[in-house]
Amino acid sequence: MGKNIKEYNRMDKNKEKEFAQRAMNSMYFIMALGVMCYYILPMLNVLYLNGNTDVFTYVMMYVNTVYCFGACYIHSAKFGFRWYMPFAVGLFFVPSCLVFRYMSMIVLGLVYAALGFFGEVGGHAMYRRKYKKR
Repeated sequence: MGKNIKEYNRMDKNKEKEFAQRAMNSMYFIMALGVMCYYILPMLNVLYLNGNTDVFTYVMMYVNTVYCFGACYIHSAKFGFRWYMPFAVGLFFVPSCLVFRYMSMIVLGLVYAALGFFGEVGGHAMYRRKYKKR
C-alpha cells in the first residue's frame, strides 16, 4: 500500500538530494575515465604508433569492454541501479568513431551499452546484498 502525503513530507529531502548529487559526481568521474579510454588511448596510438590498427583494435576490444563493464558495475554497487548509466557509456563512444573515422566500429557503442547493462545488473545485486534489500 502507498504512503500518505504526510509521510513523504517527513522524509529527509536533503539526504536524498545529497545521495543523488554523489551519484552524479561519481558518473562524472566515470565519464572522465571514459575520455581516457575512448579518446586519449586511441590518440596516443595515432601519435606514437603511427596508427597501428592492431593496437587500436586491442584497445577497442579489450580495454574499453573492461572499462564499460567495470565502471557500470562499480557505480551500481555503490549507488544502485541507474538505467541511464549504460546508455551514457555506450553513447559516449560514438563521437570517438567520428573523430578517428572508424565508422564500422560504431556498432561497438551498442555492445558497450549491453556490457554496461550487465555490469549494472551485477552491481545492483551487490548493492541489494550490501543493504539487505530483497
